[in-house]
Amino acid sequence: MVRGLKVYIDEDHVGSVARGSSSDFNVSPGTHKLYVKMDWCSSQPVVINLDKDEEVPFLAKPPGNNSVAVLFKPLFGRIFNFNDFCDLKEISLGK
Repeated sequence: MVRGLKVYIDEDHVGSVARGSSSDFNVSPGTHKLYVKMDWCSSQPVVINLDKDEEVPFLAKPPGNNSVAVLFKPLFGRIFNFNDFCDLKEISLGK
């Protein structure tokens, strides 16, 4: 997978993230819905509650490692569940 993932916050496309890179997005304090998308496939949405000046890092993990089972995930995901294309998880900054 060489194309980037489109990032959506509250249904608005706010930018993209290329594989192996990171991006920052400014978001107002409050409750927001975050998800990533490629073509017609997307991640499950994640609801986040942000305080003023809070940073919340997420990792989007699209299918595509060396596991044989993972190689078939995009195919089955496209056929059976378009909204579970990749995993989107909050990660700890270790603070």
